[in-house]
Amino acid sequence: MQEAGLGSLAAMRVLFESSMAAALNTSDDEPYAIVGAAETVTFARLCAAHRHPFDVRKLAAALCLTSGRTRRIGFEAAANNLMGESIAILERLADEGDDIALIASGQMVAAHPETVEIAKILLSGMEE
Repeated sequence: MQEAGLGSLAAMRVLFESSMAAALNTSDDEPYAIVGAAETVTFARLCAAHRHPFDVRKLAAALCLTSGRTRRIGFEAAANNLMGESIAILERLADEGDDIALIASGQMVAAHPETVEIAKILLSGMEE
């Protein structure tokens, strides 16, 4: 934690991987499920701030996981916002030539077309 707090990307990645593993090993019906997913987003945001595509894709994955868990507890609008952010992130990476992000974005749009407008709004803000 101390190394991550001092800016070590390697340490931040360890925290992300640990929190993602814990989140994935928590069943959706456990009270900690949403908390674990949200914690994963926090660590993923810290890693993604370094702008390595691999880390940015991990942020999109963490947002997707959190969106699904948020949707399952009945917060549809919040879930759509999280998914829209995930799609926007992947679209931006795809525009930069990331083929993995292009495929993932297409799959997410197909599964959640209701979030496309949210993603477009977020993308327009990212371009400014």
